[in-house]
Amino acid sequence: GIDDDFLDLGGDSLLASRLATRTQEHFQADIAMSKLLGAATVKQMAVVVTVALLREARPGAVLGPEGPSAR
Repeated sequence: GIDDDFLDLGGDSLLASRLATRTQEHFQADIAMSKLLGAATVKQMAVVVTVALLREARPGAVLGPEGPSAR
């Protein structure tokens, strides 16, 4: 499920690298590979992608626990 650890699901460094590349290509976004690979669960990976997309959509946004807000 989304809360399962990526490595426990059979992921390894090669698969993680391919996942990061495909995610960047699919969303056409600058997603830091280190942040994506640093996310342990599928849910955490989704948060990394969402934050990257929000930052590109609203470069001046401050992303906090309540969500994005303009500076």
